[in-house]
Parts: sequence; structure tokens; C-alpha cells
Amino acid sequence: MKKRFHYSWSLLLSLTAGLTLACSGNGSSATQEKAIPEKPSYDTRYQETATLAGGCFWCIEAPLQELEGVLEVISGYTGGKEKNPTYEQVASGQTGHYEAVQVTFDPEVISYAELLDVFWQQFDPTDAEAPLRTAVRNTALRFSIMTRSSKR
Repeated sequence: MKKRFHYSWSLLLSLTAGLTLACSGNGSSATQEKAIPEKPSYDTRYQETATLAGGCFWCIEAPLQELEGVLEVISGYTGGKEKNPTYEQVASGQTGHYEAVQVTFDPEVISYAELLDVFWQQFDPTDAEAPLRTAVRNTALRFSIMTRSSKR
């Protein structure tokens, strides 16, 4: 019994050591760091901003962040009568704010129309029976596109 236990213990230690070396790559103690690709930098002279409200800002923030040429997407509130409302105040529907995103983008890489195409793909604001629309009537989760120039 003692011999069997000793054999099992030795086998377990050998397997553990082997797996440790195999998982560490080449067996050396030096760690290899992989470079994380960064978003390409864009010329800030060509930045434009779009403000879009489409119901829940988190639902439109993520797909816009993935687009090449989008430099930044910030979630927040627009409109309304309170200067710096809390989430709870806005969610109550009493402040008149919209949940929105401010998108900073490089129009040399992605057009305003392309941003809107992705924006509209997130929901159908013309469908009064769509789940998001029926759940959020008369709240901060409304749809709006706020333009910043006459060409929009």
C-alpha cells in the first residue's frame, strides 16, 4: 500500500511538472508579452461629432465603437431641464432628458451616413409594437438625431 501511494505521488508530481513546463511555452522563466493592437491614430483636424439618441445608450454605444474611423463614443444625456441629472432622475422620466451617445469620428475614414446606417440597424423606431418601443414610451429612452451643422 505504501509503495502504491509513493508511486502515485511520484506520478502526480511528474505530471504537474511536465504540464507546468508545457504550458509555459519554452520552459524558460522569461515571460513573453504579446503586443495588443491599438486603434489607429487619426488626424484630429478631420474630427466631427454626431449626437444620437436611440433608446438605451449602451445598446448603440457598443456597435459604434467597433467601427473603423470612430475615435470615441461617450454615453450621456441630452436635452432636459436639470443641469447635471443623475441616472435615477433621468430614468424617472421627470427631467426630459434623452439617453444619447456623442460619437467623435474621422469623416475621411467613415461618413456620417455610414454612422447612421449602423445606428438604424440597432432598432426599428417606426415599429410601435417593437419590444424596446413599448417598454420605454414616455421615458428617457427616446429616439433622436441632433445635428451640429446645416449640411446634416
